[in-house]
Amino acid sequence: MTAERDAPMKNQEHLSPQTIFQPSAGPDLSSDVRHYFIVCYHRGGSRHLQFSRSLQALGETGVEATVRFCESSEHARELARTFDHDRYDAILAAGGDGIVNDVVAGLLQREGSELPPMGVLPIGTGNQFAQEVGFRGKKLASLPRQLHALEPHKVHIGKVASGDIFTLIAVIGFGPQMMEKVSHQLKKRLGNAAYVIAGVLALLTYKSRRYKVSDLGNDYHAYTVLVVNACLSSGPMPLMPGTSLLEPSLHLGLVERPGRLFIGKLLWNFVRGKLHECPGFRTIECTSCTIVGDDNETKSDSLMTDGDITGHLPATFSIHPRSISVLGFPDT
Repeated sequence: MTAERDAPMKNQEHLSPQTIFQPSAGPDLSSDVRHYFIVCYHRGGSRHLQFSRSLQALGETGVEATVRFCESSEHARELARTFDHDRYDAILAAGGDGIVNDVVAGLLQREGSELPPMGVLPIGTGNQFAQEVGFRGKKLASLPRQLHALEPHKVHIGKVASGDIFTLIAVIGFGPQMMEKVSHQLKKRLGNAAYVIAGVLALLTYKSRRYKVSDLGNDYHAYTVLVVNACLSSGPMPLMPGTSLLEPSLHLGLVERPGRLFIGKLLWNFVRGKLHECPGFRTIECTSCTIVGDDNETKSDSLMTDGDITGHLPATFSIHPRSISVLGFPDT
């Protein structure tokens, strides 16, 4: 590994695999210097430019940090699991929801009862986690400048019995069918538009499949199931009101009617932020649940967690016994 120091930070376009930077001089410097360990996927283009601007914003608040680039999810998890908390106040996930999941997974594998705090530099295609911790809309761009002043809050993470985790949502049914049509190249080229295209293509070929959901002795049947860990705000309206990362509970979203037309109606209400108001869509609060296919055709259907296909049915979900401390929630 190589290391270099930029003080002040002027050009971050050629950051090395490990870069140490010190704050630039200026009137906004904080008297309490924070030391951060930043994990980021090593990619070029506009994402790298966004990252450079985020580093510049951090430097203007008096922060010192070490940046480590990684090439895979496994590497990101290993960095989060092994970084030296004695040297750093927190670890920052620079990117979207994918690297947030990797950092969370790595932290949960650390030894000891107290886990280091984590924060987010939102420069990914999807930045839903950053929005869930209090930086929605125009506030998202201000997050790097506010990190040094934020206090850690205990956040609860979803767990799949297979060992996977989810910070926001797990889906059975239409969601995985849609994600199977989103390639990495398509997402890289089109960004969020890739999900819109995939949704249309999946809707054209969608076939309703029924699942059985068991929650503490209660059985339900649904054609798509959402296991949600956050309110999933889209604009001014939350998609799952009453759900919060701060609460140790899950919410089930049950699509109780079959057919493409009904899925299309749900997607329209999803875009409008009114999914919870749609008849035929029911929400139930729980602490754990099990989902199985209702027949031989569905017994091994795909499971999607936080936007990626990660497993198959049957699946059991619960709240992870360990919580994460997250720098966020500026209005609490």
